[in-house]
Amino acid sequence: MEQEGILGFLFDLDNTLLAHYDEVIRPDVVEWLEIAAERGFKLAMVTNAIPERALPLAAGLNMPCVYRARKPLRRGVRAGIRVLDLPPEQVAMVGDQLFTDVWAGRRVGTYTIWVRPENPEEPITTAFKRPLEWIVTRLMELPFALGNLPNNGKLFLDRPLASITLTLQLREGDSAQ
Repeated sequence: MEQEGILGFLFDLDNTLLAHYDEVIRPDVVEWLEIAAERGFKLAMVTNAIPERALPLAAGLNMPCVYRARKPLRRGVRAGIRVLDLPPEQVAMVGDQLFTDVWAGRRVGTYTIWVRPENPEEPITTAFKRPLEWIVTRLMELPFALGNLPNNGKLFLDRPLASITLTLQLREGDSAQ
């Protein structure tokens, strides 16, 4: 991520850092966040969740939190960027929803990382958007096949956040175990 100029990450909570109905963040995700922080990346949480859900989880990660962010509106992501004290182009917004997390990040000029949801069981307000996301991703494949990059170099990942650990470790020359 350093080669992209990214110095900070804003993370969605539900279905990005943990499964939607879980109360504990998996150890491999916590490890990924610790490695990123040790490498000097600034981290914050930007979530639409209520404070009673978001704040204890953020505190357990020692991570600042913007709750009730109202993504895809810009204000929550802008507040997260202010917390990181970085310009938007040095921040990556990481989330599982195209029409909230990715859209909000794009609207304020951050790099966006779209990860696969941690859990297929979701509230109806999220589940109804998944078929639309599938359609959009299929439409995006055509320009890629033609050699154009419609996402302006933004990253889309078809895997959960924890599986990015290997990539982060290998980029720094660590052993992949």
